[in-house]
Amino acid sequence: MQFKPSKKTLAAITAFAVATTLTITTGAQTASAAGVYKGKKVTIELRGPNQWNNNAKSFGPEWDRLIKDFQRAEPKIKVKTVVQPLSTFYATNSTQLAAGTAGDLVFRQAKYTPEMVTNMDPYLKKPNPYIKGNKKWIKAFDSNFYGYKKNIGPNANGNMEWIPFNLIGIGVFANTDLAKKAGVKLPIKDFTSLFAACKKYKAAGVAPWGWDNSFLPISWTWRVISSMYMQDSYNSIDLFKADGTAGSHLPVGITDKSRTRAILEGKLKATDPQIQASLKMLKKFVDECATENWSGITNNNGAVTAYDDFFAGRAAMTWGVSFGLASLNSAKFKSTIFAFPTIDKAADPLASGKNARWGVGVGGTEYMIPASTKGDKLKAAVLFMQFLSSPKGLAWAGTSGGISPIKGKSSGVSLGDGGSDWGKPQILFAPAEAPGKTVRSIFDGLLLGSKTVAETTETLQQNWDEGAKQAVKDNNWEEESWAK
Repeated sequence: MQFKPSKKTLAAITAFAVATTLTITTGAQTASAAGVYKGKKVTIELRGPNQWNNNAKSFGPEWDRLIKDFQRAEPKIKVKTVVQPLSTFYATNSTQLAAGTAGDLVFRQAKYTPEMVTNMDPYLKKPNPYIKGNKKWIKAFDSNFYGYKKNIGPNANGNMEWIPFNLIGIGVFANTDLAKKAGVKLPIKDFTSLFAACKKYKAAGVAPWGWDNSFLPISWTWRVISSMYMQDSYNSIDLFKADGTAGSHLPVGITDKSRTRAILEGKLKATDPQIQASLKMLKKFVDECATENWSGITNNNGAVTAYDDFFAGRAAMTWGVSFGLASLNSAKFKSTIFAFPTIDKAADPLASGKNARWGVGVGGTEYMIPASTKGDKLKAAVLFMQFLSSPKGLAWAGTSGGISPIKGKSSGVSLGDGGSDWGKPQILFAPAEAPGKTVRSIFDGLLLGSKTVAETTETLQQNWDEGAKQAVKDNNWEEESWAK
């Protein structure tokens, strides 16, 4: 089916739940005309990458309206948004958090330690002043995706450090006009069909899969490919629940603690057949389908990879997330969304034959308050986060294409699910970079042809070992027998 998604269709694709436990009205519930904030006039600065469009100065009209709504509710607080380049935000925020020079609100994806950011527990356990009848802010969130109950969010000390502004769902965005021109049938359901389609797209003069030099296309593709090969191969390493106690975490997925232990004990190795197959398939995928000379293509958008090439009609398919739907809706071509294809045994006899999975969860837009944010700025930053969790702030999540993390408004279905397993959580995927390193530093050599699979395997194992040792330290697992 070829279609240009309308706003109504896009809402259906993301499968937002209709029911809500919040009383939805048109403004802050307990705020007076002068607002909740009683301090001096203050300006807070929010710093993060653009996940909605390709603008280097603005997150888009939906975000701008949100800021205006908040400033109308809190006239003594001004919010300044600093859009950071996608390629450098991680390093910049990591350096600034360590130096105490970060913004008043900073994007969560950075290297940091707990003392560098504000503990949000005291605020989450008190009422959100913008939600009528709310007794604890944390109770407004869907506990399936964020909260103490399932241990989604707390650090090793059991403290919350960040607040989700939305959830992330991901899918394959495809230009159906280009598919028709190239003679490609959509959706593409398996890798045999994918590689055949890529040949047709190249013959038609377009890039089959839009690829750029950001970390996103490599990271997402590696994660999904490796999860298919690994899905049923490592159940024996499933030793810890989400709270870190002994037990199974299946069918939800193998925990980071279980994976860390498996790496340290040598039960999960980069030389394992499943990982070797994943490396080779990632290489084949890039060689046969990705944009040529992708390493020179920059992208300042965190919601749609190879943004410029895809929307200019130079690429037929690309990765897209829920908050990229607004851009897709305004495209000049007909489009569709589908699940990532399954690696079938015809494409690789070593394939598990299991469908690709992604699910919906945290990992989208999440912000922290640096420890350097104090006094009135701290009060203002907390209120801004609380406003985003309120009925008024929730409007932004929907209009920007996001999936709300608030109870009754979240979704368990991923983009392009279509009855496959795409909306289900991944059992296990192969980790990549160690803290402070980038995924490109591992895979660039392999994908650009300057390193062999064996050399990449060695680099990958080194990163696994370093990451596992750091995870033990960060999570205070040193006293457990397996971690010594």
